[in-house]
Amino acid sequence: MMKYLKTETDKKLYSLLKEIWDDNNFLEGISTLLTDDKQKQILIDEIQNGLKDIKIIMYMASDIADGLEV
Repeated sequence: MMKYLKTETDKKLYSLLKEIWDDNNFLEGISTLLTDDKQKQILIDEIQNGLKDIKIIMYMASDIADGLEV
């Protein structure tokens, strides 16, 4: 998993996601789906604003990766 933690934003997102669900498939899936720090920061902001539902996080990460506004 450490190969995905290249930036401070990667580390922050990983930490937040791990608090929600400590599952390697979940953590790696989200980390590889979001390709840049801007996309990851959008999800970080949502989580810090109270998003904790795993299904919604996965759908939102997919929408962010597809360039959809969330």
